[in-house]
Amino acid sequence: MNLEPIIAAVQAPTGMWASLINWVHSFVGGYGWTILVLIIFVKLVLSPFDYLIKHSSKKTSLMQKKLAPQMTRLKIKYGNNSQMIQTQTQALYKREGYNVFGSCIVMLLNLVLTSVIFFTLFAGLRDLSSYQAISQYHNIHDAYVASVTQSYDGNYEEYKIVLEKLSKNEEVSEDEKAKVEAAVKEATEVVQAKWHEEKQSWLWIKNIWVTDGHASPFPSLAELQKMANNSKKADYKADVNEIINNPVLNFNYTQISGMIVADTGDWNGYYLLAVISVVLSVATMMISDLSTKSKNKKSQQVVDAANPQAKSMWFMKLLVPVMMAIFVFTTNSAFGIYVITNSLMSTIIGLITNLIVSKVFRKKEAEVEEELAKEALKLEKRNGRVR
Repeated sequence: MNLEPIIAAVQAPTGMWASLINWVHSFVGGYGWTILVLIIFVKLVLSPFDYLIKHSSKKTSLMQKKLAPQMTRLKIKYGNNSQMIQTQTQALYKREGYNVFGSCIVMLLNLVLTSVIFFTLFAGLRDLSSYQAISQYHNIHDAYVASVTQSYDGNYEEYKIVLEKLSKNEEVSEDEKAKVEAAVKEATEVVQAKWHEEKQSWLWIKNIWVTDGHASPFPSLAELQKMANNSKKADYKADVNEIINNPVLNFNYTQISGMIVADTGDWNGYYLLAVISVVLSVATMMISDLSTKSKNKKSQQVVDAANPQAKSMWFMKLLVPVMMAIFVFTTNSAFGIYVITNSLMSTIIGLITNLIVSKVFRKKEAEVEEELAKEALKLEKRNGRVR
């Protein structure tokens, strides 16, 4: 039974994201910081597109505010006649040159671009995580084999024979058992030292290839198999299956895992990535709302009266943070770092672009707000609140 080497066939992932990550990693060092730097770079490159979206959104918002009083009058005039309201609304849009689908196209392009980046990067990080986790183990296993071989004066075959007996629950002599225990004790220090050399930690996270929370920083064999299967890489699956099906390799993995967990504990993080992702997601939506809502509450009431369906969007505002938390909670920390970095950059870029767009539309917005204030006063008088 030949154990050395057992990682030769495993190849590093390829593709656009893998190439970019490896390029950034070559001068940043540490995959956690590499992912953070890469996402910052990507967001900065796409920031002009973010500005275009904000500009289009602001333009649409001002047009909706401008038309809100007329929309309200149409609803009052035609009551429950929804067909007439729709006909008159389309006529109003045509007179004012308002193209509903124009703003939708920009939003759709943004959705497509964001989705493509999200899912392709997710697949890239999934493959990279699987490869790194497998590579980490094999490098640690090589150190383990070297240590045990040294303890057996270069006769690793003798150690394997004893391991085979132990893995099959066969009886071994007390001398053999004592020799194995001594070799394992020496190997433990070597394995733990190699683990600290191989692991990819980031701030509070002990291993970014494992989820941030209550999980062993060193994946169990079942978790490693799941990672390999999710990667869709045939050589990753074959490699892990070899460890599972080979009694000695399986025994070694269990033993090495125990050595590392004894040193690291069974907590890889504190669920902070999930919490931060929710906070940033909510912050991003709040900033987006601030850019479209009127500062005058009475003016905003006029807009809300014309667009009651906007209030139903609260469900989406709740759903997005929950989905982000689930994504982060159920994936490895590397992907979680991407999510919070992306959200943080979206928040920062959103603040900056909102300031720029507000200056661009300042005069137009002031005119619209003035008209809305007048309309709000008319509504108060009509409802008998102003005597």
